Parts: sequence; C-alpha cells; structure tokens
Amino acid sequence: MYHFSFIVLHYLSYETTSNCIDSILQTYSQCQEYTYNIVVVDNGSSNNSYSKLYSKYNDNPIITLIHSDKNLGFAKGNNLGYVYALQQLHSDFVIIT
Repeated sequence: MYHFSFIVLHYLSYETTSNCIDSILQTYSQCQEYTYNIVVVDNGSSNNSYSKLYSKYNDNPIITLIHSDKNLGFAKGNNLGYVYALQQLHSDFVIIT
C-alpha cells in the first residue's frame, strides 16, 4: 500500500488553509487504496492564524502542524514539509499543494 503526504504551506490566511485541508480530508477520506497524511507548514505567520489551525486540527492524527519562527520563503517552506514527509512519515509520494 502506498503512502502519500500532502504539504500545505500556510502564511497568514487561516480560511484559505483551512479550506484546503478540509477539501483534502473530504476528497480522500473514503480511499481504501492508500494511506495519507497532511503536513501543514506555517511559514512564520505573524497573526493568530497558526493558533487557530492548531486548535482545529491538532487532535487529528493524520495532520502534522509545523511552525517556523520566520518566513522561509516559498521553496524553503515547502522543503521543510517535504523533508518531514520523507524522513518522519516515510511517504512514497509527496504532493505540494
């Protein structure tokens, strides 16, 4: 069975990130052919959006929330999630969303 990881780079916009996560959960929740995780990387958001995401998703075992203290930029922020998906989750496929 293949294991997928979805990387969601987050910066400031709680609603956009939450909608993306919810869409992935809804779309793939019934899939029996593979397992998946969602890795959300907060790219140094200076508002309370990361806290809101943490409150909503922290108890979901397939969602990992990573908080960067500073904005790493688009590529490095995604790379942070990518490395986590490969090294910690042992993903066969990584989808950057």
